Amino acid sequence: MAGHFHFERYGPLFELSNVVTFVRDPVRRVVSEYLHHQRHKNYKKDLIDFCRQTKHINILNRYFSGVHWPALGFIGLTEQYEQSLSLFNEVVDFDLPVLTENFAPNRQKRKLDLDCDVEEQIRILNANDVQLYQRMKSQFDQRIILKRSGLPFTHGAWSKNDVGLVHGFAFRIGEEAPLLINIIHNGVLVSQIKASGFEKSLARCLSPRRAYVGFRARLDSWKEGDSLILEVDDTRQGLIYIGGN
Repeated sequence: MAGHFHFERYGPLFELSNVVTFVRDPVRRVVSEYLHHQRHKNYKKDLIDFCRQTKHINILNRYFSGVHWPALGFIGLTEQYEQSLSLFNEVVDFDLPVLTENFAPNRQKRKLDLDCDVEEQIRILNANDVQLYQRMKSQFDQRIILKRSGLPFTHGAWSKNDVGLVHGFAFRIGEEAPLLINIIHNGVLVSQIKASGFEKSLARCLSPRRAYVGFRARLDSWKEGDSLILEVDDTRQGLIYIGGN
């Protein structure tokens, strides 16, 4: 199944490892949608009016509501399309060709004057999407580095609440053994824990090991401003931080 739809609509019907998507820089995404509306929907107002409409703000977050995105099988970047497609082909043993379709005509792009002030307004309006995109790009960059080093990629993420409870998940597609996670507090390894607990946030999806890929630990000595890193023990891959809750 392919198309533009929110994860919650069809995602729970498929194994997380089989869910694939490409994401785009939020500013470029808004501009692209604006040009599309001009071409196909006869939109007459200016870009600022378009980008201030609620339905065009922070779309990326809405598409990924209902799932921890680091658990998805593959996330590519439109800005690194050829590199993303090459990596995807290696991961799933496909040979998909590079395609360049659905581009805005050059004459339309030339007519759009995207100055720095407008770009900054779009970035501010879509601050949540900008943050999410940067985290997704960080994961993609990790995946490239691990691939070049011949190391396996781990799907994983973590969060922390105000009283120092750290929790998250970690797994590798196709592996049944739980992964060992290092917790590094202010540069010191303070704990190691296996990702073998039940992760409720993944239970509604078709998750690896029936969602028994979670971990949690309490840091009694943690205080605001401390450094905290969670990494996979055997590869030193850092897990993605997805916010406090």
